[in-house]
Amino acid sequence: MNTKSILQKSYPYLAAVVIFLALAFAYCSPVLEGKVIQQSDVMQAMGQQHEMNQYYEQTGKYTLWTNSMFGGMPTYQIGKAGTPDNNVFSIFSRIIRLHLPAFSVDIIFIYLIGFFLLMLAFGVDPWLSIVGAIAFAFSSYNFIIILAGHVNQALVIALMPAVLAGFVLVYQRKYILGAIVSILSFGIHLYFNHPQMTYYLGMILLVFLIVEFIYAFREKGIRKFIISTAIIGGSYILAVIPNVAGLITTYEYAKDTIRGKSELTQNQDPKSSGLDKDYAQSWSYDKMETFTILMSNFKGGATGYKLSENSAMYKELISNGVPANNAKELIQQAQTYWGEQAFTVGPVYFGAVVCFFFVLGLYLIDKKHKWWMLTVSVLAIFLSWGRHFEWFTDLFFYYAPMYNKFRSVSSILIIPSIIFPLLAFLGIKKIISGEVVKKDLLKYIRNSLYIVGGMLLFFLLFGSSFFDFTSQNDSQLRSAGYPDWLINAVVSDRKSLFKMDALRSLVFVLLSAGVLWLFVKEQLKKDYFILSLAFLILIDMWAIDKRYLNNDEFLSKKRVRAFQPSNADLQILQDKSLDYRVFNVTTNPFTDARTSYFHKSIGGYHGAKLRRYQELIENHLSHQNMAVIDMLNTKYFIMKGENNEPIAKLNQGALGNAWFVNNIRVVQNADEELEALNHFDPTKTAVLDRAFLGKLPELSSISVVDSTATIKLIDYKPNDLNYTTSSQKDRFAVFSEIYYNDKKGWDAFIDGKKVSHVRVNYVLRGMVIPAGQHQVEFKFEPASFFLGQKISLVSSSITVLILILLIGYAVVKKSKPLVSD
Repeated sequence: MNTKSILQKSYPYLAAVVIFLALAFAYCSPVLEGKVIQQSDVMQAMGQQHEMNQYYEQTGKYTLWTNSMFGGMPTYQIGKAGTPDNNVFSIFSRIIRLHLPAFSVDIIFIYLIGFFLLMLAFGVDPWLSIVGAIAFAFSSYNFIIILAGHVNQALVIALMPAVLAGFVLVYQRKYILGAIVSILSFGIHLYFNHPQMTYYLGMILLVFLIVEFIYAFREKGIRKFIISTAIIGGSYILAVIPNVAGLITTYEYAKDTIRGKSELTQNQDPKSSGLDKDYAQSWSYDKMETFTILMSNFKGGATGYKLSENSAMYKELISNGVPANNAKELIQQAQTYWGEQAFTVGPVYFGAVVCFFFVLGLYLIDKKHKWWMLTVSVLAIFLSWGRHFEWFTDLFFYYAPMYNKFRSVSSILIIPSIIFPLLAFLGIKKIISGEVVKKDLLKYIRNSLYIVGGMLLFFLLFGSSFFDFTSQNDSQLRSAGYPDWLINAVVSDRKSLFKMDALRSLVFVLLSAGVLWLFVKEQLKKDYFILSLAFLILIDMWAIDKRYLNNDEFLSKKRVRAFQPSNADLQILQDKSLDYRVFNVTTNPFTDARTSYFHKSIGGYHGAKLRRYQELIENHLSHQNMAVIDMLNTKYFIMKGENNEPIAKLNQGALGNAWFVNNIRVVQNADEELEALNHFDPTKTAVLDRAFLGKLPELSSISVVDSTATIKLIDYKPNDLNYTTSSQKDRFAVFSEIYYNDKKGWDAFIDGKKVSHVRVNYVLRGMVIPAGQHQVEFKFEPASFFLGQKISLVSSSITVLILILLIGYAVVKKSKPLVSD
């Protein structure tokens, strides 16, 4: 094959890369001025990671524990600063991001590339595949999570179509190519670490696999099915094992978090081994809200929606004497959302054009693919309803492995957001290839227009009488001082948004049907038809996405990337004590990691905090139990002062880093242990679960008084704490440090000799200190992590070697199947 021929064949693929880069930069054009998105979760991550990052910068060493959040927790799910990374997929993850502007352009580019690969795997023409990639990438949810800063989730989603592409290729018996794509895409997908999205990907693959098996059985192709399954299984093993360090620690840690089972028996769901059911299903789509996939503003858009000066709300504000500047400010965050979620940043919108072609595709594509795609889509939509379809959700929550570990059930709509454009463009592929009889095709187009267009026409004409556009959250508006006339204006705007979007989507459906009709009637050439599709989809999706992620969200790096200390922070930072905690009550301290950026906080922000600490929050910290606050060595409160400016207040009752107690109260279980904290003096008594008695000598020998005994923290590192002690008799010490199962990393030493320590006061550490003067040390050295690192190093080498062999074989043999059919 000569150079010219190679270039001609490569042209569409090179063009795709250029188009995708152009689209990503065009959408995020402020990055060309050096700006970045103000992403709340990225900012929270800065607070979460600050101590570990600072420790690495100062020492060149890594820590797997941080004391900056929730009193202390592992860093496994926080960040990787300085952590030795033996995972080859960390290198591949950087390669695919091409050093593009982070958390925006790079994500959009991978969205596009990933779905482009999936289209190609199904044999779709490269130019049409580009349009399909645009349809998937610009789905509103993909941009909303970028705005929120759910960076890892976005990157994992971006790789899902590529993983599915590898799966499809293997079962098409393109074994070498399928194996290469599967190893690379799934390995990088796992590296970005979002188990919930991986679980949803697994659901897609499982349904696909079941259908493949059924057809293989019916067509007597079991041998080929077994070969394909073995290859895909081997590929996934090669993708998983380099990621094993992260997977092992995540699995180990999850058991002790809110994703694991509680030891409490009171007010707990005995059937659930994961999250609290109400918490897990708090973000559930109601059944009618599903129509946002077709009409973005079906439920009013976002909780804080920007209205125009033509809105009823603005006009009512002006007519009631509200100054224009104040009225303009209020309509920037109008409460137009009237769905049943507590709040939402924006709806899940697949696009009117995509929905029309999805329905048409159901008439066109082969039954094998139609039924697995339809099955997994309907399943995901049902599960997205969560508490609004409780009996069905309960089947999965209680009986599907790991399903109860995840929250925000509406995020499962990522499954149909992949399937809808996939099925739609497989249908378009059949139309373009001329595989459908024209007479039948015109009938299918008419039927699809009746279904989708008729639905939109019904909402446009009768929606105002079918819905009342009120929300259960309207009571909060009244509590905030909204008069009835203003709430009525908001309701009026909800109706207007509903009608406008119904009309908008109807226009796009009619235009799509019109363009398709012209193509079928041979009045529009193929290239112009594809170009028209791209144009319609881009206009449709781009405008909706800009409602949520627009240029206003991009700010200078200086404004976004740095926390500015308040006067209260500066005051506290003057205290150079080795270790103490801060309780910021000016915000919700348990959903804010800003305090963690400057101090060691008893609050923080994380979706997988230790379960016992969460139970401490719910039962004691949120009720301001001072005994518990004091035992956590909360030396400072940050409170609101004059003009609501934060001020620092010293807590005289803070108990310090460690202390000796005279009494040990033994309780029977976790319920009694938690209850005991309501009425105890932590300076004198430690509460101990009887399960730890085997680790202690006779209690009478250590429950003694020694007024001369001292214990002092002399050296602090987040993963290495050193104390000196002095006592005339054996004493029991309580350490104001969070207990994490001693088999999972924290080791205790007295004078260099390893000793046992126990859990006391529900979340703290306790230890018997013998008489005399001693050096006490706690070190966090989780064996699982170091084992995982060794496995990752060896397996990464094996994976790279096998990839080289596969690529070499494919080049030499020109992609000859690995196994003969």
